[in-house]
Amino acid sequence: MTNIIEKIFSNPPKEPFSLDMTLNLKDSKIDTLYSYIKELYLSGLIYLTRGGFKGDIVIKDIKQNHLITMEKYMLSIGITTSYTIYTPENVDLISRDFLYETKKINNLDIKVILDWKKDIINKIAFKVQNLTNDELKQFYLAVKKHHIVNIIYKFIPPSSLKDNGFIIKDGENIHIFYFDFADRAKYQQKYKFNNKHNF
Repeated sequence: MTNIIEKIFSNPPKEPFSLDMTLNLKDSKIDTLYSYIKELYLSGLIYLTRGGFKGDIVIKDIKQNHLITMEKYMLSIGITTSYTIYTPENVDLISRDFLYETKKINNLDIKVILDWKKDIINKIAFKVQNLTNDELKQFYLAVKKHHIVNIIYKFIPPSSLKDNGFIIKDGENIHIFYFDFADRAKYQQKYKFNNKHNF
């Protein structure tokens, strides 16, 4: 893995889907795949911010140009990256959106811990033991729809690449990173077909 990392990041980013990682990404187990991609991404950030592969990530050292460059590196292996900073107020808003949807599930027991003075949600807990199969499916679909909330609270295990994500804390704010498979048609030029055929 170390040799691959050095080979990738010691050169400028290549075109989308141009690097063959000799790993069948789509057929790998989600946990294995996510760990591999996360290690690659973090190593790249360390290289860009530290000038080498040793040391830790310091969030204040990460600049917009580092994130743009990393996006290009990851696209070269067919992976998109998403990165957002969430304030406590942002987390509260997306948590409430999720709760408004899940409260429609009849037998779902929902508990919330609130910062009373700030009126901000700190924690959410569910009891799903009394749910019917249909209600359980509803809950599952709601969690999948609000996957950022699931990255924060970890209600259900990830079932796809973008369900995974990692968080870097920065005071009260959190920085959330996650990955997904890039759409090849979006990033590569369309094939030009020649109407002349030789038989």
